[in-house]
Amino acid sequence: MTDESTSTATCESGLRRLDIDFPANFELAYHEGFGFELSAAPDTVAVGEELTIELRNTTDEPQTTGPKAQYAIERQVEDGWRHVLQVPEAYTLPDTTVTHQLGEGFAWRFPVDQEGFSADPYTVCAPLQSGTYHFTYWGFPDSMRGLTIEFEIE
Repeated sequence: MTDESTSTATCESGLRRLDIDFPANFELAYHEGFGFELSAAPDTVAVGEELTIELRNTTDEPQTTGPKAQYAIERQVEDGWRHVLQVPEAYTLPDTTVTHQLGEGFAWRFPVDQEGFSADPYTVCAPLQSGTYHFTYWGFPDSMRGLTIEFEIE
C-alpha cells in the first residue's frame, strides 16, 4: 500500500489532497525571490517541537501577496514530492490581498505533529514521518510563482 492510499484511508470523507503541481505549473524560488525571503527555524525539528516559518518583504517598496493560507507542505518521497495537507472538498481560498512593508510579512508557527500542521483550513490525515519537507508559499498575485524552503523532521 502506498503512502497516498494510506493517508486517504485515514481521512474522513469530504477532504481532498491539495492538487497544486509544484514545480510543473509554477516558477519556484528557494529561500529568496519575488521581493521576499522565506525562512524555517529550526531547519531540523523533532516531532513535538515547534517550527516557525517566516515570509518577509526584502524590498524598499510595499509588496502585495494573497492570503496567509496560500501555502502547501510537501514531503519528499521516492518519486518526488507528496502534499501532506488536505482541504474540505468545496474549499476555495479567499480572494484577498495583503500589503507588506519592508521587513513585514507572515509568520506560521506549527507544533510539529499531525494536529499542529492541521491549521484551518488544512488537515493532515496521516502521522508525520521523518524526512525532508518543503513549505511553499504560493500567494503571489497575478502569477504562478512560489517561494519554497526545506526543513527536516527527525
